[in-house]
Amino acid sequence: MKWHFRRFLAFFLLLALSWVPLRAAVCAGGGDDDTPWDELLDRYEFICRKCLDLRGQKASGKEISASRLLTLMDELEALRTELKGVSDKMPAAARQRFYAIRKMYVTGQIADTRPQRLEAVASPSRRYVSAAGSQGGAACLEQIPLPRRPFDPLRFVAASVAAPELSLGLTAAWWGKRLGAWGAVRSTFSSHAVSYPAYSDGSMEGGRIWASGKAATDRFYATAGPLLRVSRSLAVYAGAGYGFKRLCWEDSEGDWARIEDASGSGLCYELGLMAITGPCAFGLGWLSLPQVSNSIVVSAGICF
Repeated sequence: MKWHFRRFLAFFLLLALSWVPLRAAVCAGGGDDDTPWDELLDRYEFICRKCLDLRGQKASGKEISASRLLTLMDELEALRTELKGVSDKMPAAARQRFYAIRKMYVTGQIADTRPQRLEAVASPSRRYVSAAGSQGGAACLEQIPLPRRPFDPLRFVAASVAAPELSLGLTAAWWGKRLGAWGAVRSTFSSHAVSYPAYSDGSMEGGRIWASGKAATDRFYATAGPLLRVSRSLAVYAGAGYGFKRLCWEDSEGDWARIEDASGSGLCYELGLMAITGPCAFGLGWLSLPQVSNSIVVSAGICF
């Protein structure tokens, strides 16, 4: 029973502590010299440090004192009362220190927040907080990386075209944080029943083919494989599968002959790049059925 009581107190304390940032973060600048911001932030930092200490004790298997939890809850309740109604007046310097304390609690890395003035710096390629001394002004003493937005899993379906060996189909892919998977199917959507084999020089078994001048090509490719996500919106992919190409000539009697030296089937390969731009997905790759056909593959579709 005592163990359940301690777990309940710990849960309540962490829940209440997470409420304080929500109250204090609703600030739009503008100072209030009558409010003892340093004192309030000192107490907030004290509670965060005590919580980190209790977290460390729990991780090491030590028992957590219920009396210490009650003391922290009393401190938190008093701080909540003082912050209520004045959080929208927090000045920029106090707000920056508040975020530093909050970061310390989230990361679990103990840091001295009071002697430094924290300035949030944003750049297109890197987001970080630079800590500058109060007398140094522009001198950057330290850079603390802020957490980056995690890679979101992505999925897309795209129509794809292979040329000059023309075939049409679909490409589908799933992107994880770093790795993913993809698959594609393409075809000419045609099938010709061949009656006999022949060759592109017109020869065939027992003589020569009397061609009508009509030709057709059947193609089919099914490929799949892994992909590697190299940035939030770009990935490289490679894979293999099965494919065939069948070149057919029609003879003077209307029968189809398979042209052996221009046809083939077996293992095929594909590799390329995939990119996401907003809701759109694009791909550019190379498809090869060795010694039979090679094509550039272009894909375009939607991401969801």
